[in-house]
Amino acid sequence: MEWVSSWWFGLMCIGGGTLLFLLAMLKFRDNDIFFTSVPEGTIRFVVAGSKVVRYLGNIQGRRVDEETGAIGEDLTYKPRFLARTFGLFWVGIYPIRKVYEFQVKSIARLKDQLGDGENVESWVTYEDSKSVRELRWKIARPSFVPDVELGGDQTQVNFVVMVILQVTNVYKPVFEYGGNFLRAVDGIVANAVMDFASSEDAHGEKLTYKKLTGMKKGSSAGGGGENLIDRMKTQADRQLAEYGLSMVVAYLHDYDLSKDFRDIEEANRANELAKLQGDAKITAAKKQAEAAVEAAKGALEARKLEAEGEAAFWNFASEAHRNIGGDPNVLVAVRAQVAEAQALASEKSKVTTLVQRGQVALQISPEKKVAS
Repeated sequence: MEWVSSWWFGLMCIGGGTLLFLLAMLKFRDNDIFFTSVPEGTIRFVVAGSKVVRYLGNIQGRRVDEETGAIGEDLTYKPRFLARTFGLFWVGIYPIRKVYEFQVKSIARLKDQLGDGENVESWVTYEDSKSVRELRWKIARPSFVPDVELGGDQTQVNFVVMVILQVTNVYKPVFEYGGNFLRAVDGIVANAVMDFASSEDAHGEKLTYKKLTGMKKGSSAGGGGENLIDRMKTQADRQLAEYGLSMVVAYLHDYDLSKDFRDIEEANRANELAKLQGDAKITAAKKQAEAAVEAAKGALEARKLEAEGEAAFWNFASEAHRNIGGDPNVLVAVRAQVAEAQALASEKSKVTTLVQRGQVALQISPEKKVAS
């Protein structure tokens, strides 16, 4: 049984040694010594001095040639066992070979949302530079392009355009341009946006602000922003190729009028509001005047009818009095007394008591006077 114990002891030593070796490799990997890790969708560079000696890629469905850095589609490609299982990519003997660290300059990020009162330029925030050890295969880049003149109506508009770039030559952006390639991307995108804004569409029409407001805005490439790739890619790709990049997606994220045109629009809105308010006051005044005229017409018509009625009454009374052989002077006296009583009852009259032949014939209290 002694050999069995020795066998188990030997097996435990081998297992323990292997585990310790693996733990040591993982520790070295975390410090980019002998091994390194490559995040999904990125490429790392192994250098000897200042010369690139190996390209390490981890892109699903793509093979990165370790010697040239060329990226080719290969859906069957799988990394080596250690890389696939433990994330261990072989670098080389340290410190002769190292993972290259470089600066990416002018990093731009898109905010989640705008605050109250913020204009579209606030969507994009910038960071001067960042030290990294890998190059992303696909790069999302928001670009703010100000004061772009629309070819259809010469309105000036601020654009925020989101582009997704794909690396076609991994060496150029890092080693030829030293990580300072994103500023150039902004310039290329700006030129493409200005060309889009001034050129004719498939129907031979140039862009106007009215047409622009009909376009969709979006916060993600799959979220429905107006797709500009067909109008921008051809021109942009010719220039982006110089930096080892190509345009995969370009969409309209947001836009607004430039400051000068915003001020003009606000002034026009204020003038329009003032005009509407003025028109409303004029309309109200006209209606009040018309109502007053109608009221006056009504009062005049009422007085006319009243006068006609009173005249008809006295004509009838006179005819009846004559028919019975009455004294005409008596009817005249009665009519005079009625007129005096009506004058007394008028609001305009200050008299409250009618006296005839030394006696009170009629008395009206002031609060009971009515308008005649």
